[in-house]
Amino acid sequence: MASSGKTGNSISLRSGLIRSGLPGLAPARDVPLRVAPGWLQRFWRGDVAAMTLPWVVYVAPDAIEAVSTGNAADLLAHEAVHVAQWQRLGTTRFVLRYVFDYLRGRAAGLPHAAAYRAIGLEREAVAEAVVATGRNA
Repeated sequence: MASSGKTGNSISLRSGLIRSGLPGLAPARDVPLRVAPGWLQRFWRGDVAAMTLPWVVYVAPDAIEAVSTGNAADLLAHEAVHVAQWQRLGTTRFVLRYVFDYLRGRAAGLPHAAAYRAIGLEREAVAEAVVATGRNA
């Protein structure tokens, strides 16, 4: 990544974390932060602010300014945990755990939002972001 933290039309996660005062959360392998493309946003529910994949963190258009200016510490901390999870587990294990936990919640009768919050990888990201920022992520 360039020293400015810019990667084309995006900034890097490491740069965003530094701007947010959380340099210690930077993952071993940096990834770009990009505005989520329209096709992806069509699948998101209204409360989605970002989505982490192994190679990029997609951010909702209404959150990108806060991310760029260092005013989204809670969001970036949460997504940095997801980047570390992808790196630790690998693609197959991450996806299987994530989907299995969600489907287990739905099979138990939980509505979508509750099943999402019950995903182990989400609970881990929330908990670590709270510790890092002192706020709910």
